[in-house]
Amino acid sequence: PGITSLWERWDAFKVQTRGMDSRNHQWSSTVGTFIYEMCGLVSNQEKGLGFSFDKPLQLRVQGCCGSLKHACAKTNNANGPLSFCWSIEEVNRTDVRARIPTGTLSVIEVPLRMLQQDEDGNGDDNGNGVLPLQLRIEEKGEVLFEGLIFKSNTTLKHKDVPGLHALAFDHKAAAIKLTVASGVFHFQLDETQPSTAN
Repeated sequence: PGITSLWERWDAFKVQTRGMDSRNHQWSSTVGTFIYEMCGLVSNQEKGLGFSFDKPLQLRVQGCCGSLKHACAKTNNANGPLSFCWSIEEVNRTDVRARIPTGTLSVIEVPLRMLQQDEDGNGDDNGNGVLPLQLRIEEKGEVLFEGLIFKSNTTLKHKDVPGLHALAFDHKAAAIKLTVASGVFHFQLDETQPSTAN
């Protein structure tokens, strides 16, 4: 008993540490890294192990292989339960649910699908779709932000919601970033091209 148990770090392929990555079962850590990252738990080790207000937990709506439309990661840690679930309901709608533990700050990154380069290669010099973009963000059915997104936008004015510290548009990443503290959140983002009535 115990001889074949897998005790390696789930991200041992990327993080080289002594005592936690025997390399006896490398397949486990490589597949584990892929699964955790595709579920959205990414870049959490950039500033060392763990996360707090000083080291925000990085969560990101992902997508891979052309068919991954939803994922959910759940775990318990010293500060309490953590969960991050997302689904792409339509090309222009993304649903995000998160439970952030006590004493934890998190940055949730949601790519704007309509700003990704289309199949014909249409988009701006950075490979992004054409701005402006009409965006509506709700939290538990309450509108936080509704308006046009321009390349010059960074911080977005939003309705005050407990736990939501900041709402920003990152043009380079073609994504919305929500900075949230401890709590349970349900965000829905709807994207549309603004009408061009003449």
